[in-house]
Amino acid sequence: MAEAGVDNITFLEEAKAAVIQMRRAQAVTDEQELQAKRLEKALFSEKKAVADSIEMTIRKRKAEITDSYDSQIEELQGHLRKVKNKREKAKNEGIKERIAEETADLIEENRRLNTEIKTVFRQDRVPGFCNSLFFYSLYYTKGIKEILVFILTLAVCFFGVPVGIYQLIGVDSTIVLILLYLVDIFCFGGLYFFLNNQIKVRHLEALKKGRENRNAVAANKKKIKAIKNAIKKDKNEEMYGLEKFDREIQKLEQDKVDIANQKQEALTNFENSGKVLITQEITENNQERISQLESDYNHSSEQLAEYRDRQRKTAMILAERFEPLLGKEFMQEEKLDALIQAISSGQAANITEAQELVRAGTPIGIVEPPAEPAPKTEILTAVEEEQKVEAFVPKQEQAEEPEAK
Repeated sequence: MAEAGVDNITFLEEAKAAVIQMRRAQAVTDEQELQAKRLEKALFSEKKAVADSIEMTIRKRKAEITDSYDSQIEELQGHLRKVKNKREKAKNEGIKERIAEETADLIEENRRLNTEIKTVFRQDRVPGFCNSLFFYSLYYTKGIKEILVFILTLAVCFFGVPVGIYQLIGVDSTIVLILLYLVDIFCFGGLYFFLNNQIKVRHLEALKKGRENRNAVAANKKKIKAIKNAIKKDKNEEMYGLEKFDREIQKLEQDKVDIANQKQEALTNFENSGKVLITQEITENNQERISQLESDYNHSSEQLAEYRDRQRKTAMILAERFEPLLGKEFMQEEKLDALIQAISSGQAANITEAQELVRAGTPIGIVEPPAEPAPKTEILTAVEEEQKVEAFVPKQEQAEEPEAK
């Protein structure tokens, strides 16, 4: 009977050693898994940093190439604008000179006609204000412009003035308005006929001569305007001497095209070779660190796989050898110690009785050993337990416990 108790205790101690081994394997595996994740994250971050550095460098170099050529194109564009402005200015000067040349006779004739009018008026003692658009619009009306001046004058004198005075007085009386109109007609009408008799009738021939000359001047102005429009619309620019500007503009335009082509060629070469060289250079500069991280990560992954395999084997031993008899609920160090204590103290004759005591929560005490020598069944010391565990692992064909990093 005592021998059976010893066997049970031995079985329970072996189960406890296996549980300890399982716990340690689990702890080492978890720690190794964290280490592998840290290395994986560090490797990913390093590769991303290298990729970002490559992308940023490529983008920067490409922008530098683009900016370099764009600055040259912009400089040429500014020079081109200046040359075009000079050409336009020279063209405008040429147009002015051409207009002055082609209208010189008409301008001179108008000057002569105006001088002749002044001379005739001076000789005939005609007042100077008579040689005006306003006077001729009232007494020698001709043309749309003078007709409009005449109508506007009538509207002001025979409507605006009386109505304005009537509104200014503020008297609401039709008689007052009629009186204002009568006075207005008498004043302006009398002034009109007075000037007609005193000036137009007395100086009729001089005013007629002035009318003829004014008509001739107006006709010449229309001709001058037509000549100006024709010259401005003329597409032929040979007479303006713009050849040197055209040659310079053509050269600048060609330079722009050449630089644009060089820019495209430089960008194409950069895409084909520059990017490859930059990628290779940055990758080589960081390859040693990345290789070391990859090596560490691969080694950590291999160790993790090994630890998981040991953990799986230990778990299989627990499941195949101890769990069928003890059950999963007793695969704990504390409960196994309680079972060993129950059997060692004599409170239970076998494992099943010990389990019932533990489930029932019955206090388990230590009893004095029997007088006769009995097999060693007391609770193992920490050193003995460690030796038991180490001795158990080879017995169960498990690998040695891995060292945690």
